[in-house]
Amino acid sequence: GYAKTYGSSPSSASGGEVLGTTTDSRTFSSVWNLNSAVVAENFKAGTWPITFDNRISLYLPFDVDIQDDSGNSHTVTAYGTAAVSTTQVKYGAKSLDLSSNPNSGGVATDYLTIPDHSSFDFSGDFTVTAWVNLDSNAGNKTSSVVLNKSVGGASSNSSFYFGAGKNGASLYLSASGSSWNGTSLESSTSITPGNWVHIAWVRNGNVFKIYQDGTETASVTNTFTIYTSTRDVDIGRQSTSGSAFKGYIDDLRVIKGHAEYTSNFTPPTSAAGGVI
Repeated sequence: GYAKTYGSSPSSASGGEVLGTTTDSRTFSSVWNLNSAVVAENFKAGTWPITFDNRISLYLPFDVDIQDDSGNSHTVTAYGTAAVSTTQVKYGAKSLDLSSNPNSGGVATDYLTIPDHSSFDFSGDFTVTAWVNLDSNAGNKTSSVVLNKSVGGASSNSSFYFGAGKNGASLYLSASGSSWNGTSLESSTSITPGNWVHIAWVRNGNVFKIYQDGTETASVTNTFTIYTSTRDVDIGRQSTSGSAFKGYIDDLRVIKGHAEYTSNFTPPTSAAGGVI
């Protein structure tokens, strides 16, 4: 796209001068996508540069495209027909559409991948949040994954599986990289297809919890270190093992080193953005 390079941070929007993206090498070494709702609103309001909390490993608002709006600027690659769509929307104009995936958690045809990065190595507290809207033919909590770094049964080089299906949500973590011997946590609160539901998977010290629409639905206490996998991160699939997510995902955020929720809460009424 077109770009304007500033020697210093602009203090307000510049109307038609900015045509696509801006680069401010003095303040941050990034190219900010002005089509992003988070970036555009701050830019128009004159609150520049935008400060993203550096604990945010990944932020996918899915407003305009599939790319990462966090300070890490991870490259996200789509496969199959995975794309943003206006068919179902929680915030902004679009969400991630994975509705063409196979029924009942088969091997995914539509998914996203992100290259392995240290921001996904969870050595302590973490929070993963997303809004999900399941298709009526979606899989269950053990066969429908939102965010993943594993193969089936965690048999090799596996670290995590954040699942959400019709019969609840799940969290699987590996200490060895070859089995789910860290945590196997499942909720029994069903997720009704066709409705937007907020899911939060949280580690606070040695306590692991799942929240659905702000209500704790599962909890376990374990002491272990999560295996550091070198796999790419998958969104909507478990490598080649299946667990296809069938439906829509919006406002997916990963936080490393911070437990955002430690008790029941009111689900967010706006996009999460870059502030914790």
